[in-house]
Amino acid sequence: MSSDSFRSITLASSLSELSRARAEILSFIEGHVSEMDASHIVLSVDEALSNIIRHGYGEKSDGLVVLDMHLYDSSFEFTLSDTAPLYNPLENAAAQNEPVDGANGGFGIGVYLRFMDVRYEMNEYGGNRLILKWEKKNEVSTESD
Repeated sequence: MSSDSFRSITLASSLSELSRARAEILSFIEGHVSEMDASHIVLSVDEALSNIIRHGYGEKSDGLVVLDMHLYDSSFEFTLSDTAPLYNPLENAAAQNEPVDGANGGFGIGVYLRFMDVRYEMNEYGGNRLILKWEKKNEVSTESD
């Protein structure tokens, strides 16, 4: 696999790392997707990463998150691996619903489920692995004869 089709970065469990992660993701997908799709991809991975930092590690500032980014023919796959306590966000049905008006937070899981195919796995050495896959949608022509 060429370096253009794979990139891996290790992030500290600090919200200050989110801007670096967003820049790396944008740099990786740039030129392969529309500006709107790029926004959706960056937002989705950012929300998943933010949840890991805030809720997975919480006060534990020495945790790490590894972000692996893969480019395939018509898709991107982003794998977030951590050693935080086990938590499968896909099992939390309430978190998948839209938050009520005035809610503080609760948007993250719903955001990335809207734009990505999401899979959860336990890491073989402990912790979590969240895989977010974005597939390019075939454009449907709306022209008629």
